[in-house]
Amino acid sequence: VGSSEKMQLQQALGLGPIPLESQTLVQAWVQQTGRSPAELEQVLRQRSQKRRMSDKDLSIWLAKWKSIRSYAKPD
Repeated sequence: VGSSEKMQLQQALGLGPIPLESQTLVQAWVQQTGRSPAELEQVLRQRSQKRRMSDKDLSIWLAKWKSIRSYAKPD
């Protein structure tokens, strides 16, 4: 799920279909949205922990991704 969400955000930011490093994505996110890098870094870090999420944690994580994507909609 994480790589799919990351790719959707990358494409919403107009960065193309080739997967980018997380730091590059964060830099583009900050530049294009004016939002805090911590918002995106938190969800990227949370998913990279490789442990199984509870249903509740997964729902919260997906809601955070939805919020992040809402700021990255192309003009």
